[in-house]
Amino acid sequence: MENNLYLTLFGAITGAIFGSFFNAIALRTVGERPWWGRERSRCPMCDHILGPLDLVPVFSWICLKGRCRYCLRPIPYRYPLVEIIFSAWGGLAMARWGLSTAGVAASLGGWFMMLNALTDLESGYVYDHLAGAVGLLGLVVRLFGGTSALIDGLWGSVAGGGAIAFIILLSRGGMGWGDATLMAGAGALLGWKMAILGTYSGFMIGGLVAIVMMVMKKAKRKDAVPLAPFLAAGVMVSLIWGPRIMEFWYQTPGWPWM
Repeated sequence: MENNLYLTLFGAITGAIFGSFFNAIALRTVGERPWWGRERSRCPMCDHILGPLDLVPVFSWICLKGRCRYCLRPIPYRYPLVEIIFSAWGGLAMARWGLSTAGVAASLGGWFMMLNALTDLESGYVYDHLAGAVGLLGLVVRLFGGTSALIDGLWGSVAGGGAIAFIILLSRGGMGWGDATLMAGAGALLGWKMAILGTYSGFMIGGLVAIVMMVMKKAKRKDAVPLAPFLAAGVMVSLIWGPRIMEFWYQTPGWPWM
């Protein structure tokens, strides 16, 4: 129990760090700014270069009372909120899988899916190279599981990406191909059974949210809704509860989710 608590704390701290970094990647990608090399973090209001004490996830925002140290203007809630969500996922993934291949894959997979969700929320666009990073992660992880695990990942890519591609063709462009790329990558990580579950879960979550938004008159029936956040949620549901759902249907999730 004590070791599990330490692992959960480790996952939460690591998640907050990834949340800060991936949030910067998302914003700079949308803004067509580089996020590598000598590019420095800056205040989004006054453009002042931020120091180490300004960049501690969550705690800097709290200590600065939600304001920039230099211009004193409010820092958007987006920054600590993203860090908290990434932190929560890191802790949950470690609590579920521990410090194992599955635990590392689930943590990174969830964070990469949320990175794509952030760009979709910010610009309505899923970038192929960021979506492809999920697939690259999945294939690298599956190399450690042998040939059968790699084949399962390839079929998962077909299942996840193919399901979205079918809907795109059926709706004649009602959805973006970036979503198909994203789920093809997620399928490589999940394997074909978990990919089907993750895709289904994502659409169910998205449908429920859309219904609630229409009932509350926050959206209309024909309004465009970013899909990547819901696909990310579906994948994360699959990563945590997928094996138990599979067990209920007398199925095995495949390596490394067993």
